[in-house]
Amino acid sequence: MLLEHIRKIALAAAVTLGVMAAPAHATCGAGSPYLLNYAFDMDYEVTAIAKYNLYLPDCGDGISNSNTAPVGNSLLTDVFAKHDPVGRSLLMGIATDLPGDAQGQQHLVLFTNDAWASSAQSLAFGTLFPTANEAALIAALASLQAGSGSDDDYGLLFDFASNVAQFGPNGDAAFLFGDSFTAIAFSDGLIIGTGTSFTTPVANAVPEPASWAMMILGLGAVGVTARRRTLAAKPV
Repeated sequence: MLLEHIRKIALAAAVTLGVMAAPAHATCGAGSPYLLNYAFDMDYEVTAIAKYNLYLPDCGDGISNSNTAPVGNSLLTDVFAKHDPVGRSLLMGIATDLPGDAQGQQHLVLFTNDAWASSAQSLAFGTLFPTANEAALIAALASLQAGSGSDDDYGLLFDFASNVAQFGPNGDAAFLFGDSFTAIAFSDGLIIGTGTSFTTPVANAVPEPASWAMMILGLGAVGVTARRRTLAAKPV
């Protein structure tokens, strides 16, 4: 009787949460869990790295933050397992005190496919992106790193990254997963590092929000029912 009661509650919750979390496309969210990895080889440190991921059509896209790529070799692994198939990525970050800088000078860094970085080398940010504000993008990345990022900060970075990744000058700038990439710092198009992207499967994925809600609801049902049975067993 108790198990049947819990099963009915869980089934109702699954139906409700399933409708709320339904993917936009039949193939979205159906894949085996995997992690995104970025192996860096940097000449200069890059902080406040935000990752823009472009999924396959109809599976959406998104941006997340914030990490650091130190000088030398390092590995950045996204802590959240993916189920939707990520097709391409574009990373953004901040480099400080490059050669010839006044102390504390900051630069926007883009991690792009190798061909795009080569074509943008030695070009000024304003030449490539005449309608974008480099200082505003740097400020938004810094806010995300500090944990004070607003919706406007995310919106600014998302709009810039999505346009550059898919419709950038000199061609699309995003790199395919499994390919190498290049870090290029502006305002002057200075290449400051390289890297490689790859994925790794995981046996136990981080549960999605709907899964957490399902688990909590199930445990709550067990607790409430157990308490009722304890009270009913007490002598009057």
